Amino acid sequence: MGFGYRHFLFESDGTMRHLSHRVADGLIFDQDFLPQYAGYELRHATVIIETDSGRPVRIHEIQADIWRFDYRGSMRDFMFESIREGQSSFIRKDGWEGRGREPSADAIEARKAYEAKHRWKPSPLEINQMIHAIWPKDAGRPVGAPAPVIGTSKKRVPMTHEAKAAFREIHTNNWRIIHAISDMSDQSLKAFRQLVGEEQLSGAERPGDHMMTALYGGFAAAADGELASRARWKNSKGTWYAVVTIYREVSKGMSETAAEFFEKCTGKKAAVAAARKLLAQHADRFDQGVSLEADVYPEGEWAPAH
Repeated sequence: MGFGYRHFLFESDGTMRHLSHRVADGLIFDQDFLPQYAGYELRHATVIIETDSGRPVRIHEIQADIWRFDYRGSMRDFMFESIREGQSSFIRKDGWEGRGREPSADAIEARKAYEAKHRWKPSPLEINQMIHAIWPKDAGRPVGAPAPVIGTSKKRVPMTHEAKAAFREIHTNNWRIIHAISDMSDQSLKAFRQLVGEEQLSGAERPGDHMMTALYGGFAAAADGELASRARWKNSKGTWYAVVTIYREVSKGMSETAAEFFEKCTGKKAAVAAARKLLAQHADRFDQGVSLEADVYPEGEWAPAH
């Protein structure tokens, strides 16, 4: 026995459409767009299905949420907003698992407001539509499959074991290369940049040596990026960010980000002062299993979620 998923999108007039896993994941991870829904607020449902040998057996749960699309048909800003508001309402909910405390009235109201803005409840008719789409032969009458929602991203090339093996080998060596570059002194890093740049130019003059030329070009770009990063950290002027992150312990030795607060400042000194202020402002959120961390970053080394 396993589990499967079906995604459905309900348009403004009630028309139900099917979302493939590829399109749904692309929207959630900001890799796809639906320009036909730009500016719209639509109802989305994820049907979690119990399966037997890959065949759907019964519905385990229906998760119904609201999806909002920007002017491009992207959900990026909405996803960040939904996560931030969900985390915030969860933090104000005092009755966390294992705490033994009842949630406050404010916490209950905050959660209700979040649910009202981001959730919806399918009607019996809409549930039947989803059931008939999953099991069309059990509808008692001919039922056509719901029209699919078409995204803009191209279908991915089927993955192969050979490609995965090559990626793993390259990925392992990447970390060694990253450490070799980042551990160098400034003078050594500049000398390294000079060497790889010369090798890149030399390779470009040799016909048939395109792959090595591209690799050395990548090393040169990595060195340039590291040098630029160091320059940003050394410059105490310009734009800096004061950031306070709240972490919630999910298991022993493992935490997740529960919320993040920031202030944009002019200069590192101002950012340090702002970080202290943010830390004091949110100190009452500290609790058993909840920690706060303050940091300052120059522009280019950190950016707000949206």
